[in-house]
Amino acid sequence: MKSEFGPSPTAVPGIEISDQLPQLARQAGRLTIIRSMTHRDFEHGTAAYTALTGQPHPNPGTNTPASPDDFPTYGSVVTKLAPTGDPVPDAVVLGPVLHQGNRPPVAGQNAGFLGPGCDPFRIADDLVVCLGEFGRTPKINENAGRDHWPDCYSVVVAGGGIADGRTFGASNRTAAYPTSDEVFPWDLAATMYHLLGVDPHEDIVNRQGQPLPIARGRVVSRLF
Repeated sequence: MKSEFGPSPTAVPGIEISDQLPQLARQAGRLTIIRSMTHRDFEHGTAAYTALTGQPHPNPGTNTPASPDDFPTYGSVVTKLAPTGDPVPDAVVLGPVLHQGNRPPVAGQNAGFLGPGCDPFRIADDLVVCLGEFGRTPKINENAGRDHWPDCYSVVVAGGGIADGRTFGASNRTAAYPTSDEVFPWDLAATMYHLLGVDPHEDIVNRQGQPLPIARGRVVSRLF
């Protein structure tokens, strides 16, 4: 369980993070760390899809490439349901298109069945979310590494009405499983849409004309 890195105090008494993140430590008073994120998909491709859309992938545990029938990413849903009308993009993505090695682009990054007109422009908003598709196993494996572990991991959220300077949820002593306030990706999705002024219970229509809810989870009101 011991790491070559150590814990470091932050600007908020009682909250410690890695000593490799000193600048983030200074900003701890402006954010919330959700320590009880959880789901059950162990594969990068479909777990990333869930992280980027708030929806479970129809083929979990696979590296299914992106498809025009994918559920749209968060920014694309907001572009469709709550466009600003400003001459700048409604949704912006920092960084390049995500790939896993030499495989095709990871699913969940674009507008999916909403069409390319709702694709986010790839280049801060009030709401900042720093997340991954899962965490890593509490125990080191035989190759001195850690394996995929979606059962418990952390996400950092800030702005947009999120409460400042605290943690939310808890895990057991090895950070293997949540012990309170489980938050699933679809709960985070519903909360994000709510904070962005979009009704998380609203539907969008896929290419087959079927109405689908933009979020299947609950709004975690204790985050704001």
